[in-house]
Amino acid sequence: MNNYEHEHGTPPTLTLANPPAPRKRRRPALSCVQCRRRKIKCDRLFPCSHCLQSKDSANSCTYVELPGRRRNASAEAGAEMLNDQTSISVPSNAQAKGPPHEARPPHSVDGSQSSSNINELVDRVQQLEKIVSDPNTDAGPSGTFRDFRFLDPKNMNVTGSIQKSRFFGGSHWMNLLKEFGTLNAFKEFHATQKNSELSYLIQKCKTMARAAKAEHPTQPSSTLDYRQLVPPRGVADILVSLYLRTFETIHRILHVPTFEAELCRYWEDPQASPDVFVIKLLLVMAIGTCFWQDEGIDLSSRFLVPQWIYASQSWINLPFEKSRMNLAGLQVQCLLVLARQSSPRGGDVVWISEGFLLRSAMMMGLHRDPSHFPKINILQAELRRRLWAFVLEVAVISSLDSGMPPLISHEDFDCEPPSNISDSEMDENTSVRPVSSSDFTPTSISILLTKSWRTRLETVKLLNCFRSALTYESVIRLGNALTSVCKDNNVFLQNAAQSPTPPTHFQQRLLDLYHRRFLLVLHHPFARRAAKNPHFYFSRKVCLDNALIILSYSDHTAAIPDDYTRLELNAGGFFKEVILYAGTLVSLELIDQIAEETAPLPIATLSRAPLHKAIEDTVELSTQRILLGETNVKGNVFLSAVLAQIRGLESGLSGEEMEESMLEAAMTSAKKCYALLRSMVSSTPVGIDEEPVMEGWQDGFEWDLMMQDTAFEAFEVPDSWMFSGWEDNNAWS
Repeated sequence: MNNYEHEHGTPPTLTLANPPAPRKRRRPALSCVQCRRRKIKCDRLFPCSHCLQSKDSANSCTYVELPGRRRNASAEAGAEMLNDQTSISVPSNAQAKGPPHEARPPHSVDGSQSSSNINELVDRVQQLEKIVSDPNTDAGPSGTFRDFRFLDPKNMNVTGSIQKSRFFGGSHWMNLLKEFGTLNAFKEFHATQKNSELSYLIQKCKTMARAAKAEHPTQPSSTLDYRQLVPPRGVADILVSLYLRTFETIHRILHVPTFEAELCRYWEDPQASPDVFVIKLLLVMAIGTCFWQDEGIDLSSRFLVPQWIYASQSWINLPFEKSRMNLAGLQVQCLLVLARQSSPRGGDVVWISEGFLLRSAMMMGLHRDPSHFPKINILQAELRRRLWAFVLEVAVISSLDSGMPPLISHEDFDCEPPSNISDSEMDENTSVRPVSSSDFTPTSISILLTKSWRTRLETVKLLNCFRSALTYESVIRLGNALTSVCKDNNVFLQNAAQSPTPPTHFQQRLLDLYHRRFLLVLHHPFARRAAKNPHFYFSRKVCLDNALIILSYSDHTAAIPDDYTRLELNAGGFFKEVILYAGTLVSLELIDQIAEETAPLPIATLSRAPLHKAIEDTVELSTQRILLGETNVKGNVFLSAVLAQIRGLESGLSGEEMEESMLEAAMTSAKKCYALLRSMVSSTPVGIDEEPVMEGWQDGFEWDLMMQDTAFEAFEVPDSWMFSGWEDNNAWS
């Protein structure tokens, strides 16, 4: 049996242009003349492997032309392709799915083109083209990951971007900045000007921000008892209740009755409570601070949040980690990740901490379902499922936010989702597993998130694996799945409104946000091509619709902001990044619409009013964040310049006038932010108001809008593996 028969089971059929009447004849010889003469197996390549081993390989391999064959259109195309020496690039495992792709001999024994060989070559080329273009073809070595195109790193278009010494995967918001051609040219000009007043103002803002951070140190005394960081009971109880009504109803980390009982014992005798509970209490209060309202108590504890987080990180990094490898220690790690995301600083490197959290959870066996451990009681089993659900959620969210590949696959665990059980139905003495409720419970949102986890994981893998090329078929498939999930969730939440404890607006919006954010990054690469290729217009519409929905969640005009609005105003990491991502997408869409404008100006301006309002609200949100303690002003300056560019395009300004308008807007924003930062410090840094020395500031104006200053990072744990190696080229400033 030859190679082709071995792979396909049947010999290839030859199609004749004018098939003659059926008659008995010998099967045509497909091997070369030399292999037939030697009576050895031929691989039917040109030259074949046996002829290559001979001394005169250039002229030693020939094939016999089959009589009665006539060249058709496909054969003519194949011959032309051979004469032009066109090469075809295929996946590395293409030969396993079809015949070898090397060309057949261009000359037969008598020097004429063999029509049979050309026919077979064309068939093989068509088959390989089908393999390469088929979106459902598994091109990976083991056929595990569908829609991946593993390419040679030297000859591929890498998905993502490189800034300084960092690589940002396809889901990172930094990939949007390269779309602003005019603004990037404006930025590069002022970044290289020695006398740029804008660069000087940005530098002054950074200096003032460092002074503001220095007034509220992040590192407590190394000899300080953790209990000395706990605020008075009145403040602590409010912060604990804020956490329990918000994030604990999204991500189940604690068993609330157990935590409340431990809290009561703590207030009775703080010294008798173990350190692990005190650390949990500090982190719970740190998360609750994000939702603090003016409730009649002066929250000076807001400035203690970085110290609470620092103390918790230090406790985790203590020697003898094995003593903390239990559920209580894992709860501390989960709360720490959530506290860093809800804090204005440090949320952009949560992906690093998530790796430690994931390995700790797997080391404790949480990736295996509790049914494999018969000695675990009902409460412990349910807590393990809840914590594992949080670990999985942080894995996809942090990967999406950081532009990094996920650290886990769905094949790495078999733990089932948590049960829809209220905390009051179980305790340490429960021996019979409670029946899952059909009503809405605080665990319902966590269960809904686990149902869509695999779809979101596949989305992140396709976007952040730099060896993959995302196909539009996979975008539509995954996008439809995510859209269906959003619709199903809305139906579920509407039905749950009749439950004894209906879902809150915070739960509804956060659940929707966790899915629409993936739709944005999934469709964005093709949405940007819609201006030149209408085939991708659907992606453009999906991006705009979902961006506007995300930006409409909060109401910044309300006298008392709700919990979700407070989250937008105070949180960092994913919750800060998604607003910037959505606002930037709307800005790009507005610029494209102005460029494509065909309607009369008044009508077109009226139709774009909602987009204008969304961008203006995003700029105002950025200003309010600085007023509440945010120290990075670059996002506000960037969006202000974008808004000025949009207004200039609508007014028909020339290139020079456009640059002046953008410069004026950026300067106004920088001055306003500087005034807000100056109000945060009790004493102005020495020399900040002196005339600038511009020589060393040429590289001080960059759009790394969300990166914190390395020297003032809130989580600089000495000798910690979590923060080593990031100082290269000052990538965080």
